[in-house]
Amino acid sequence: MEIENTMIFDGYRDNMGSPNGGVGKWEKIKPGHGYGFNTDGHLNFLSNRFGPELSFASTLSQYGDEIAIIKYSFGGTALYPGSGYGNWNSDEKNRYHYYNALATIKNAFQVTDINGDS
Repeated sequence: MEIENTMIFDGYRDNMGSPNGGVGKWEKIKPGHGYGFNTDGHLNFLSNRFGPELSFASTLSQYGDEIAIIKYSFGGTALYPGSGYGNWNSDEKNRYHYYNALATIKNAFQVTDINGDS
């Protein structure tokens, strides 16, 4: 089930400080962008789960506008250091979720024709 006129860029989720955090690929939104989703920046590998972006996109698409969603999520992480799995602390020397989220946004905006219609 794809949602018409709705695209998603889901950044590579990384908790090990890899420079690949945030790479992704635009595609029509459909289930599979939840826990277990993966991407190498060229292909998206969908999981059998989905997140809130699916119902969000479904609701917004009822108004007929084109929608673009940028997602970076690492399940179980917390924004406050030490209160959950992973680290969003921007003061860390290593590349963690905060930087991967920024990289995801940057990478998503580098694509000028996200749905390939031009």
